[in-house]
Amino acid sequence: MTYHFQDQLTIGQQYEAQLDAMFADRFTIVPATPQQQRQGIDRVYRPHDKPQNMMTVEYKADITAASTGNAFVEIVSVDTAKRPGWAIASEAEWLMYFVPAEPQVLYIIRFEDLHARIARWQRTYEQRRIPNDGYHTVGLLVPLAEFEAIASVVW
Repeated sequence: MTYHFQDQLTIGQQYEAQLDAMFADRFTIVPATPQQQRQGIDRVYRPHDKPQNMMTVEYKADITAASTGNAFVEIVSVDTAKRPGWAIASEAEWLMYFVPAEPQVLYIIRFEDLHARIARWQRTYEQRRIPNDGYHTVGLLVPLAEFEAIASVVW
């Protein structure tokens, strides 16, 4: 199966809206600026009770993770351009990894905890190349149990 960027973007935007709604009662949520988006940041969260405390967040939704039991941890975004994937390049503080199948699960992970495990995961877990329009995305198939183990919150 070949993925098409525009189709994936549309699906991703639907999940972004769902995640925004899940946290709107506790945070003022601001979409990232174009500069922040280039840094792998999707949202800036500011707690209602402490708006001076901001957190940068990257959202990921993985529809197939529920059936495979694995998260797709992207290490190469575009192989033809040798562009690093979100797991390596993101400068966000937090990853919100959403598995939208029933029952829905959200793993909230500090990127520093994820980054600390990438090298071991590359030695341990299967790598998968996913075809897109004219390029491949490369990711590691990391068991969701690993995400649960490093998550600050599982919701």
